[in-house]
Amino acid sequence: MCSVCGTIKRNIFTLMAKNVGADAIATGHNLDDTVSTMMSLFFAGDFEEIARLKPVLKPLLPGQPRKIKPLITTPEIEDLYYVALNELPVQECGCPHGEFTPIKGMKKWLDEMEKEQPDIKFRLLSIFRRKLIPLVEKNMAKEVQEIKACTVCGMPSSSDICAKCRRVMELKEVMGRISYEELEVDMEDIQNLGENVILLDVRDRAEYESYTLKGAINIPAEEIEKRWRELAKYKKTHKVVVFCNSGRTSYSVAVKLRNLGFKAYNLKGGIMASI
Repeated sequence: MCSVCGTIKRNIFTLMAKNVGADAIATGHNLDDTVSTMMSLFFAGDFEEIARLKPVLKPLLPGQPRKIKPLITTPEIEDLYYVALNELPVQECGCPHGEFTPIKGMKKWLDEMEKEQPDIKFRLLSIFRRKLIPLVEKNMAKEVQEIKACTVCGMPSSSDICAKCRRVMELKEVMGRISYEELEVDMEDIQNLGENVILLDVRDRAEYESYTLKGAINIPAEEIEKRWRELAKYKKTHKVVVFCNSGRTSYSVAVKLRNLGFKAYNLKGGIMASI
């Protein structure tokens, strides 16, 4: 999902920059974002993408904006302090598909390492920028791909049709062949799902023990990947309705369970909407 989103999003940003005559696109990627992405790409063996994580990227075609990352050496926590001290508005709702991505897991791993080595993120960034990326670029120089304009949208591409347009074509083809079942339900809809329904509370243990829906079982969201097998016996016989306080975290869990083959639904608005 992140691959599709990122490809289309970058294309839109470039188009917007061209429309307003901007010669640069500045993104808010910070130290934590950059290092966690670098590490994930390193373990995946995708060295060419690592080379694209430099703080400044030149335009691929004349007339295109360059891309810059002014916050690449700023820790994420310092971004948060700045926002809080200056009372800046924050988009609090995260992507519902972002709870179980490799990048998020890598961030948690790096945070744990930072407890023992406070400068680990800075050192990793330096190693990638000063040693690994130059080696990758030196090797890539031998296999330079011709960049041309996409025949569909005109954006830079190494083939006749860019990655974004290919993704959109594939998605339209799939959506034309598949009918999607509604993911979200409310309290009235639960009664229509039948008798074999499991209510899954994905809040933390303290919240679950203070109040929950009648008959609900508790598996905190951060433990789902380790404990989803506890639900396996219900996979073919039951439907799972997932809920949290607001419905945001539970949506991510419902998506994850569906990817694992469960008949999962998210309680719209969360438990707060049912009180």
